[in-house]
Parts: sequence; structure tokens; C-alpha cells
Amino acid sequence: MYFDPTDGIIHIDKAKIELPLDSHQYHLAVCLFKNPTKPCTAEDVGKEFNEVDGNLWRRVYDAMLIVNKKVEPYTGEKLCVIRNKHFMINPRVIDNLRS
Repeated sequence: MYFDPTDGIIHIDKAKIELPLDSHQYHLAVCLFKNPTKPCTAEDVGKEFNEVDGNLWRRVYDAMLIVNKKVEPYTGEKLCVIRNKHFMINPRVIDNLRS
């Protein structure tokens, strides 16, 4: 599994999961895959597209739900989980990542 930020596609084996470019889903994936073992805050995701106002945490959370819904049928696991209000790649799928 890997993420191509140029096209906004998560590749899982032969499946291609498209994320809308310049969306919260896309920027969450950019943040997560930039350093897969490091958790991201909502503010980290917001910095990707210069958004810091309003209820940013909720918007990133909603994006996580959508990404997980897209990925889970191919992995049997959620891609992203939350620990202490930090978003991180699910430890159960991290071994399947490649660059």
C-alpha cells in the first residue's frame, strides 16, 4: 500500500482509491503518509492547506471516516485511527506500507 500525492491515489495491490485533490481527505493522507509512524494532529493536517479556523478537528475526523470507508473493503482494517486526538496510520496496516 502506498499513497501517490501527485494524483491523490492510495494504491492497495491493484486497487486505486482516489481522494479528491485539495480536500480534507487528500491532506489527511498527505500528513499520514509523509511519516507513517508519526501521528498527525488536526492542526498538522490544516497546515497542509492553510486552514486553522473553525472546527478543524471535526472536519479532519469526518475526512478520516470517509477515507477509512474507502480503504477498509480492500484491507479489512481501517487505515487511520485516533489516539489521544492524534490521527495515525492503524498499526495493523502499517506493515503493508511501501514507498
